[in-house]
Amino acid sequence: MEESVLIDKLLDNEHVDLSGHDFGECFNDGIKALFFEEDVSEIMINGRNSVYIEKSGKLYATGLCVSEVEIQRFLDVVSRLNSRNIDFNHPIFDGRLPGGFRCNVVALQYRCQVL
Repeated sequence: MEESVLIDKLLDNEHVDLSGHDFGECFNDGIKALFFEEDVSEIMINGRNSVYIEKSGKLYATGLCVSEVEIQRFLDVVSRLNSRNIDFNHPIFDGRLPGGFRCNVVALQYRCQVL
């Protein structure tokens, strides 16, 4: 199972407020720290071993990894926060994170297989 998750932090000199949400418990400390770096404008998780950030319009590999459990926890929490499902019928998801930040998810385990 591989998911592609794009977390688009819109920079307006605010940080994502992780308190009061299960969202803060989704990721390991390395990923969570990225949310508090002021010069990071996007966090892209394109699979377990593929985590990138955007700074000043340029993409950088982080070398960080996430587990399938972390990705699934994130999908569960963000879908619950937005009262929408991420499933076979809804594999593409656009929603909001706490603080109003955009979140885009393409859940590849639900994609159509062409034979």
